[in-house]
Amino acid sequence: SAAIEMGSTPTPVDVVRWGQDGVAALTASGNIYLLRGGAVLPQLLQTNTPPVLNSSSPGSLGHGSGNTVLSIAGSNFLPGVAASWNGNYRTTDFVSATEITVDIPATDLTSSGTASVTATNPGSASSARILISIN
Repeated sequence: SAAIEMGSTPTPVDVVRWGQDGVAALTASGNIYLLRGGAVLPQLLQTNTPPVLNSSSPGSLGHGSGNTVLSIAGSNFLPGVAASWNGNYRTTDFVSATEITVDIPATDLTSSGTASVTATNPGSASSARILISIN
């Protein structure tokens, strides 16, 4: 852990999203600061209704196809929504109350089968799942 000297101010170089409810900041001195929770995502302090997943685009993915961005259509998406692929969080971008995008790494597409996708708003239960075919 890094201590900040009295009177000094860290100079941020880069700030990125870290998981569903956090940010990571890199300073010019090479320190990394992580911040999570309600200070970053105030919606966590509320009770919200779960999102509803209707469909994905593309509707199926090819095994061995490489990194893919999946667009999910639905309703009740809130900023900070988090999608899970077979129960594992995947980087999720809020587009609107009716659309999110989810980054699916190539390692999730190494074999044929079916994947389950769910989403969770901050302070909500998980959505019902939709299934994605991996051909």
